[in-house]
Amino acid sequence: MAFVVEDGTSKTNANAYITTAYFSSYHSERGNTVPDGISKEKAIVRASDYLDERFRFIGIRTSIAQSMEWPRINAFYADGRSVIGVPIEVQEACAEYALVAIEAVLSPSPAYDSSGFVLDSIDQSVGPIREAKAFAAGGQTVKFKSYPTADRKLKELVISGRRLVRI
Repeated sequence: MAFVVEDGTSKTNANAYITTAYFSSYHSERGNTVPDGISKEKAIVRASDYLDERFRFIGIRTSIAQSMEWPRINAFYADGRSVIGVPIEVQEACAEYALVAIEAVLSPSPAYDSSGFVLDSIDQSVGPIREAKAFAAGGQTVKFKSYPTADRKLKELVISGRRLVRI
């Protein structure tokens, strides 16, 4: 599949929220080091997928046929302004997640023990037999890791436990 950036026109074949040029410029402005010889396009696609999978955004998709969650209609900032196209917050978060995606899996599959609980770590020894297990979040599945820098950028665009009704 080709690298296709959503430009706010509800593309049916888009798989990215930002261009590689945007990614490079964003991180250059912040002094972040981007490793050489990496596929920025693949990292951006992974980050865009992660955004669409992890978050429940305000508003509704502009078109039933569009391939990504943005653009959206009936999406408003807290001060009442309409959110148009692919918001800058989504683009910046995508750049942040893409940097993480270069060296790590954004949403890794959890490890389970034989009882079905999610493991955080296992400490095993062979001589005088010892095994210790630590369970993640009390054994609950933690589907998505937290990435505070990127996550904070989306706070106005994500539906929280509260519901806003416009009249």
